[in-house]
Amino acid sequence: MSEVLRVHSQSHRHSYQAQCLLLDVDMSGMPAGRQGEGVSKGFFSGQKNRRGRQLGRVTASLYDEILVERLYPGKRQLERSLLELIQAAAVVLELTPTNVPTPSCVWIPEVALT
Repeated sequence: MSEVLRVHSQSHRHSYQAQCLLLDVDMSGMPAGRQGEGVSKGFFSGQKNRRGRQLGRVTASLYDEILVERLYPGKRQLERSLLELIQAAAVVLELTPTNVPTPSCVWIPEVALT
C-alpha cells in the first residue's frame, strides 16, 4: 500500500512551501466477539466490559487520504501508539532529516526520523 500511495497520492506530492500538511492521528474502537483475532477487553465508549480491537489511523486531512492504518488490541490507547503511527506516516511520505519541510510548517518528533 505504501508504494501505491507514493505513486498516486496527492499528499506524497504536497508542496510544503505553499501550505502546511495537516495530519490527523486517531484511534477508533472496533467492538468484536470473544473469538475474534486480536480481540481483548478494552475501552469502548459507552459500553462496559466490551471486547474488541482499536484501529489506529493517520490521515492527510487536506486530501482525505489514509496514510497509515494499524490494528491494535482492545486495551491499546493512542498515547502508546502515537509515535509508531507518526513514524509510519513519515516513512510513507518519505520524510527524512535531509528533506523535512520548513520547521515552521510541520512538527515531527526527532525519533520519528531515525
